Amino acid sequence: MFVATCKLCLYERPLRKSHVIPNATFRALKRRYSGKGVTFSDAQYSWVTHSIESWWEHLLCEDCERLISRSEKPLIEMLRGRPKGMGVQTTHGMTFSGFDYSRAKLFFTSLLWRAHVASIEPYQKVSLPSNVAERARVSLLNDVPLNPMQLACCVSQLVDPNPDGFNSKQLSEFIASPFRRRAGRMISYVFTFEGYIAEFFVPKLPFTKREAPGLLKRRRIWAIPAQYVFEVEEILGLLVAGYAASVEGRSRLES
Repeated sequence: MFVATCKLCLYERPLRKSHVIPNATFRALKRRYSGKGVTFSDAQYSWVTHSIESWWEHLLCEDCERLISRSEKPLIEMLRGRPKGMGVQTTHGMTFSGFDYSRAKLFFTSLLWRAHVASIEPYQKVSLPSNVAERARVSLLNDVPLNPMQLACCVSQLVDPNPDGFNSKQLSEFIASPFRRRAGRMISYVFTFEGYIAEFFVPKLPFTKREAPGLLKRRRIWAIPAQYVFEVEEILGLLVAGYAASVEGRSRLES
C-alpha cells in the first residue's frame, strides 16, 4: 500500500496505480501481443524493444480513480465504436451522434491534467500554468465540465489510405508520448491513442481556431475529421526513427 497525497482531492490516502492514457488502451494492446508491446523512440541510437510498461504512477486515491472512470469508460467505448450506431465511419472521418458533452469534456480534461501532474518520463513534456492546472483539478473534482474554449480539444482520426499501409487496427495500437507544439504565443499538447490524435490548446483556444475541425463543443453531433498519419510531422519522425533503428540492427525483438 502506497500512502501519499492524492493529486485530485489533496487528501493523504492510499494511492492506486493511476494511468494517464487509459489502462484499457494498454490492456487491449497486450492481449493481442501476448502481454508485450513494442517500444521505440526518436532519440539517437535508440533501440526497438519489447515492453510490458503501461505508464502508470501512484497519483489518485480509489475514490478519485472511480470519479475519473465515470468519464473515461464511456469515452473509450465510444471511440471504439460502441454502442453500435453512435459512430458512423465515412471517408472524411468519424461522426458521433448523441454523445454526452459533459463526459467527453471531463475525460479529455482529465487526460491533460493527469499528464501534467505525472512525473514519469512519457509525460515530461506536458506542463500547465498553475492557475490553469488548478481550474482543471476543480472541474474534475466537482465533476463539472469546463466550457469548450477552456483547454479546448480538437480530435482527428488517424488514417492511412495506402492499401499497403497501416490499417485501422494497427493505427489503434499506436500510442505516443504526448508532444508539444508552439506557434507564437500559442502552446498545444498532442496525445495519440486508440487510433485518434487529440490536440489541447493552452490556456484556451485562439479566436482564429474556433471553427477548427474536430473541436469538442456542446453539440449532439461531433464530426471528427480524418488525418493522414504521415502528415503528422511528429508521428512521421517517430516512425522513421523506429524503422531506421530496425534497419541498422538496433532491435531486440524476437525474430
